[in-house]
Amino acid sequence: MILALLLVVVGTKDPLLVSCDAFVAKAQEHDMPITYWRFEGIGHGLQNARPKTFTEAAQWLQHFLTK
Repeated sequence: MILALLLVVVGTKDPLLVSCDAFVAKAQEHDMPITYWRFEGIGHGLQNARPKTFTEAAQWLQHFLTK
């Protein structure tokens, strides 16, 4: 049984990148099931630069919900 399921999505030009990296590292230290998607060259506002990300995230979630 999965108690938590985390997907973190960030672009490498996002000002939140450092805090996302730290969050993911801390989650991994505690064996949290986490998926980290980093998109090269994209800043904050990922939906404008890479709109298919939301569809991919929905597919990612659906994969776990149908297990």
